[in-house]
Amino acid sequence: MASLLLFASLKEKLGTDALTIDPGLNTIAEVREWLIEQHPEVSADLEQVIWAKNEEYAELSETFSSDDTLAIISPVSGG
Repeated sequence: MASLLLFASLKEKLGTDALTIDPGLNTIAEVREWLIEQHPEVSADLEQVIWAKNEEYAELSETFSSDDTLAIISPVSGG
Protein backbone atom coordinates (compact mmCIF):
# COMPACT_ATOMS: atom_id res chain seq x y z
CA MET A 1 0.00 0.00 0.00
CA ALA A 2 1.06 3.57 -0.59
CA SER A 3 2.34 5.52 2.38
CA LEU A 4 2.12 9.17 3.38
CA LEU A 5 5.07 10.77 5.16
CA LEU A 6 4.37 13.59 7.61
CA PHE A 7 6.72 16.30 8.85
CA ALA A 8 6.74 19.27 11.22
CA SER A 9 3.35 20.33 12.66
CA LEU A 10 1.44 17.54 10.89
CA LYS A 11 3.73 14.94 12.45
CA GLU A 12 3.24 16.54 15.87
CA LYS A 13 -0.55 16.88 15.58
CA LEU A 14 -1.09 13.32 14.36
CA GLY A 15 1.54 11.76 16.61
CA THR A 16 3.15 9.78 13.80
CA ASP A 17 5.57 10.32 10.95
CA ALA A 18 3.70 8.13 8.42
CA LEU A 19 0.22 6.91 7.51
CA THR A 20 -0.93 4.10 5.25
CA ILE A 21 -3.13 5.51 2.49
CA ASP A 22 -6.59 4.06 1.91
CA PRO A 23 -6.22 1.74 -1.12
CA GLY A 24 -9.36 3.14 -2.76
CA LEU A 25 -7.77 6.54 -3.36
CA ASN A 26 -6.25 7.41 -6.74
CA THR A 27 -5.10 11.04 -6.72
CA ILE A 28 -3.23 13.25 -4.31
CA ALA A 29 -6.33 15.46 -4.09
CA GLU A 30 -8.31 12.44 -2.86
CA VAL A 31 -5.62 11.76 -0.24
CA ARG A 32 -5.89 15.38 0.91
CA GLU A 33 -9.68 15.09 1.31
CA TRP A 34 -9.35 11.71 3.04
CA LEU A 35 -6.82 13.15 5.49
CA ILE A 36 -9.15 16.06 6.30
CA GLU A 37 -12.07 13.66 6.84
CA GLN A 38 -9.96 11.46 9.14
CA HIS A 39 -8.22 14.35 10.94
CA PRO A 40 -10.18 17.63 10.61
CA GLU A 41 -7.73 19.34 12.96
CA VAL A 42 -5.13 19.46 10.16
CA SER A 43 -7.36 21.13 7.59
CA ALA A 44 -5.81 24.59 8.01
CA ASP A 45 -2.29 23.11 7.95
CA LEU A 46 -2.93 21.64 4.50
CA GLU A 47 -3.60 25.05 2.96
CA GLN A 48 0.10 25.98 2.69
CA VAL A 49 1.87 22.68 2.07
CA ILE A 50 3.69 21.17 -0.89
CA TRP A 51 2.99 17.59 -1.89
CA ALA A 52 5.61 15.16 -3.15
CA LYS A 53 5.46 11.74 -4.78
CA ASN A 54 8.56 9.54 -4.63
CA GLU A 55 10.73 12.49 -3.56
CA GLU A 56 9.60 14.82 -6.39
CA TYR A 57 7.17 17.71 -6.11
CA ALA A 58 3.66 16.74 -7.19
CA GLU A 59 0.39 18.41 -8.12
CA LEU A 60 -2.90 17.53 -6.42
CA SER A 61 -4.22 16.14 -9.71
CA GLU A 62 -1.46 13.50 -9.96
CA THR A 63 -2.29 9.84 -9.58
CA PHE A 64 -0.24 7.34 -7.62
CA SER A 65 0.08 3.57 -7.25
CA SER A 66 0.27 1.27 -4.26
CA ASP A 67 4.07 1.23 -4.26
CA ASP A 68 4.45 5.02 -4.23
CA THR A 69 5.39 7.17 -1.26
CA LEU A 70 3.68 10.53 -0.85
CA ALA A 71 4.87 13.27 1.49
CA ILE A 72 3.49 16.52 2.79
CA ILE A 73 6.14 19.21 3.05
CA SER A 74 5.29 22.05 5.40
CA PRO A 75 6.44 25.62 4.74
CA VAL A 76 9.87 26.45 6.11
CA SER A 77 10.76 29.81 7.57
CA GLY A 78 14.09 31.19 8.53
CA GLY A 79 16.85 33.21 7.14
